[in-house]
Amino acid sequence: MDFICSKFLKSVNFIYFVLPHTYKEYRKRWDACNSPEQSSKQSFFYLPTFFCLILYLYPYLRLTLYSVLMMKTLFAKIKKDPTSGSSIHLKNLICQLQQYMKDGVDRNTLYKGLLEVQQVFPLFKVLEHFIEAFRKAPSQTDIPAFIMAYQKQWSAINEQVASNALNYLNLDRKTLLLHSNSGAIQAICQLAKAQGQNFKIIQTESRPAHEGRQQALYLANSGIKVTMVADTAITREFPPWDMAIVGADAIFQDAFINKIGTYGIGLACKELQRPLFLLADSRKLARQKVSPELKEARKPADELWPGAPSLIEVSNYYFEKTPLHLIQKCITEEALL
Repeated sequence: MDFICSKFLKSVNFIYFVLPHTYKEYRKRWDACNSPEQSSKQSFFYLPTFFCLILYLYPYLRLTLYSVLMMKTLFAKIKKDPTSGSSIHLKNLICQLQQYMKDGVDRNTLYKGLLEVQQVFPLFKVLEHFIEAFRKAPSQTDIPAFIMAYQKQWSAINEQVASNALNYLNLDRKTLLLHSNSGAIQAICQLAKAQGQNFKIIQTESRPAHEGRQQALYLANSGIKVTMVADTAITREFPPWDMAIVGADAIFQDAFINKIGTYGIGLACKELQRPLFLLADSRKLARQKVSPELKEARKPADELWPGAPSLIEVSNYYFEKTPLHLIQKCITEEALL
């Protein structure tokens, strides 16, 4: 199709722009087409010229429209996922980008789309890390090659975190309290099971998005015994759990950000004298020393109370800050902090 359009374009260009090679001839044709007695001839000049212009711009319009529509479709899927952890979000984003990139995409369109996703998930440091790496890449960088290189560098990061954590933690014959949905937590559970460690899981449902159900199903399908409890029932399950393990979306020197309910788990661990461990890869370590004020848009009220009475204000958020002094260790792929 592109080849035919190109050939036809050259023919039209020759007929309408090459043959009337002098300005005088071109001006005479223009004046003739715009005179009252020759008004019927306007279409003879305007329509082919307009059609010629469309054909000339077709390859660029096609790529631009394709890029915009593709990015809108892709990022809409990512932005509508409230249950995945930040590292899982980025992993899914990269996998889908690789599928779409086969047909090519405009760099600026991709960058704008990534910034839109970041506005939806402003607390996800791994997403910020990916966008910053993309921004710093030279303009002539091949986008699919960049994405492949980034994935190669970071695809096994959760397994690396898990391996380092198991050098310090012994999960054998333990019961773990887990919250939310974290790629690092899933990795440590799978690796510990592969090493022959026998342990049980108490998983919170992780309201309001209930992403704990997704993690519980993932671990159960891996052959691990899982018990699901309400977020507020964790103290009722004491003393069966021996330690709590949570993930994070961002880590500062005074606090870390994770799904709502994490702070309560930290307070419960302190009261019940049970250790709380934080697993996260180094991309989530923020440069700022003090955690910023959370700027999170309020989520739909129907998630907490479908059809709530108008007299009641429903406050629904997904994230919160938890002080670092409530955790025993923060474990990354590189160190124990």
